[in-house]
Amino acid sequence: MDFDLRAVLSELKRRRVYRVAVVYAAVAFVIWQAAEIAFPALGFPDWALTLVVVLTLIGFPVALVLAWAFDITPQGVRRPPASGGEEGELPASRPLRLLIAGAVILVVALAALWVWARRPLPERELSANRVAIFPFAVHGDEELMYLREGMAHLLGGALDGAGDLRTVDPHALLGAVRERTVLDPSDAQEVAARFGAGLYVLGSIVGSTEDLGVNASLYNSTRGERAVVEAVEGRETEIQSLVDDLARRLVVDLLGASADRLVRTAAITTQSVPALKAYLAGHSALYGGDLSGAAEAFQRALELDSSFVLARYQLAVSTAWEGYGELARRTAARAAEDSTRLPPRERRLLVGLDAFLRGDLDAAEDAYRTFLGEYPDDVEANYMLGESIFHLAPIHGQSMQRSRAAFERVLSVDLDNLFALHHLAVLAVKRGELAAADTLLDRALASGRAPWFAVSIRVLKALASGDPDLRVQAQHELQTVETLGLYSAIMVGTSFYQDPVESRWINEALTAEHRPTQARAAGYAMRAYLDAASGRWLQAERSLNEADRLYGIGPSHRADLTLLPFAPYDPSALEDRLREVEAWDVSSLSPSEFAMLLPPVEVQPAIRLYLLGALNARLGRDSAALAYAERLESVKWHVGGNLSATLTPGIRAAVYAAHGEVEEALRLLEDAPFEGHYDEIYASPVVSMAAERYLMAELLLAAGRGRDALSWYESLGALQRHEIAYVAPAHFRRAQIYEALGEVSEALNHYERFAELWKDCDPELQPFVEEAEQRMAELRLNSR
Repeated sequence: MDFDLRAVLSELKRRRVYRVAVVYAAVAFVIWQAAEIAFPALGFPDWALTLVVVLTLIGFPVALVLAWAFDITPQGVRRPPASGGEEGELPASRPLRLLIAGAVILVVALAALWVWARRPLPERELSANRVAIFPFAVHGDEELMYLREGMAHLLGGALDGAGDLRTVDPHALLGAVRERTVLDPSDAQEVAARFGAGLYVLGSIVGSTEDLGVNASLYNSTRGERAVVEAVEGRETEIQSLVDDLARRLVVDLLGASADRLVRTAAITTQSVPALKAYLAGHSALYGGDLSGAAEAFQRALELDSSFVLARYQLAVSTAWEGYGELARRTAARAAEDSTRLPPRERRLLVGLDAFLRGDLDAAEDAYRTFLGEYPDDVEANYMLGESIFHLAPIHGQSMQRSRAAFERVLSVDLDNLFALHHLAVLAVKRGELAAADTLLDRALASGRAPWFAVSIRVLKALASGDPDLRVQAQHELQTVETLGLYSAIMVGTSFYQDPVESRWINEALTAEHRPTQARAAGYAMRAYLDAASGRWLQAERSLNEADRLYGIGPSHRADLTLLPFAPYDPSALEDRLREVEAWDVSSLSPSEFAMLLPPVEVQPAIRLYLLGALNARLGRDSAALAYAERLESVKWHVGGNLSATLTPGIRAAVYAAHGEVEEALRLLEDAPFEGHYDEIYASPVVSMAAERYLMAELLLAAGRGRDALSWYESLGALQRHEIAYVAPAHFRRAQIYEALGEVSEALNHYERFAELWKDCDPELQPFVEEAEQRMAELRLNSR
């Protein structure tokens, strides 16, 4: 049988299916609109409106089927004529009964829904970060009435996403209060609580289109507090700027109790709400350990508001922690130029940051301590004081333990500060307080932040606890962690735990085949220093050959290892190193891709000049050494700092020391500033001035000032990963000093540590180990 479309359409029309579809759609739309208005006012839950929509959609095809199956006539409901037959008649009473029954069921269902919805709801947990923006009361021109709900939408959009703030859906909230022309604080609190909002805003608009004022009050249900924002004024055409101004002031009040004053100041010192949002996102990322995410957010804030000085300050901090020192110093310098836009208190923080990034410990410590004299609980100043001492004190022959008090003050205010917890754990490990370190590390891991940082924390925890399962877990994570996390883990093993054997399994992850070429080169160079730290110079040579194959840094590290104390090299080997460094073409080096793993190429020419001067001084070629010192002194350094001011006296002091002129050599080093850029210190043992610090200790010892020398020996290995090669010789010297001072227990500890570190050393170094063992035997015998 052929399908006749025209006949089907005619039949649909005859049976009034079209008419039913149109009428049903119109009625359904009216029901939806009525429900959207009435349900919130009746206190129905949000899903009630969804249920009505779903039921009406389900009913649509049912209505069409019924319209096809039955005809409604003045004589009642009839079946349509059957093919070739008579029309059938349904009893009129039956459809009527069905209709009445359906109506009753619908009324009962709606009544039950109303009763259920009005039941006492279980207490919903209020969020201190969720804010409800209620319609603003409008007093004035009728033309401004659109702002009653419009202000709630605009202000909600401005506040949503400002840090951890999240606003209640304005459509749902407005639906709940649309019929209420007046809303008092208690009513608003009840409605806000229904949406889980612990914060809510009530406000008013007064005036005309040409002169209007906006007031707002912020209520905190969880603390029972209210803050009133003073009126912002302007014209109707300036409404968006008024909203932004109001939003910033509200953020200031919301953050009023925050421990971090910088966030509050940021809200005051930018006129751009989008820039403020980006700043808050960056701040959250920075102190959560997401350094690259923080830098991106602060950069975005500056793109939105180029005068946003605090965003520039935080960009300098985040890029410095990532190791991009050049960018950090430029950014900090620009922030200092624009610092007049900041309140005097925050302006002084820039002075401390600038000194820290230049490596000037005295200036940084003075700036922060002066600041803290007035504001002792300031988190930022306390943290940066701790950071400055922790990372720069060893350069000055001082203990990084001096930073402990500053980090503890940070935790007294900010209990979960990830970086303060980590630094305090490191300090506890270095004091031998492993249980305390374990507790601090557990607290840091519990934050669940910064996956890359968590890996280094687990490495430290594995080393401190000796837990083999934790070590296996850490080894597995090291294979995939980003380079910054791997660098941090290597620092844990070398500088913080100072164990060349344990550090090897950490460093292996850096030399893995899947790592980038430069990172692998840095890994092989590091392996050479771990070999030297165990007294295995022959193996160190092989490791450097692998590094050289990947990236041309071999000459500098070979020369540096040759100059190490106790290094088994004769003059002919020194000559070989000198020729290699002379031939080293630093201009051919590609830019360093990994901050703090490899020195910036801009620093390499100065490193080369220094090594040439130091090698000539060791060979006794005084005039050549002093000539290289003079050339190094004339090097123009990039932004901030002058490393030549320390490295040049180092070469000259080595020349005088070789001739036994101890006092003059000592004078030269004592007058040297011992400053180096934060990031470059960690990339190169030359820039960390390890050789100068060891020479300072040796000169103090030669001058009969052994106790003064102890702190300089102790500083070696505490600061930079390559310095682990100095640890064993420094232990040997400290043992000798303590023995001379009659402190037997300390002498034994250091002799034992030296012998343990060099137990597998090259044969030509065995006499040192034998001497240490002999001294231990005699000390034990004499102390009975």
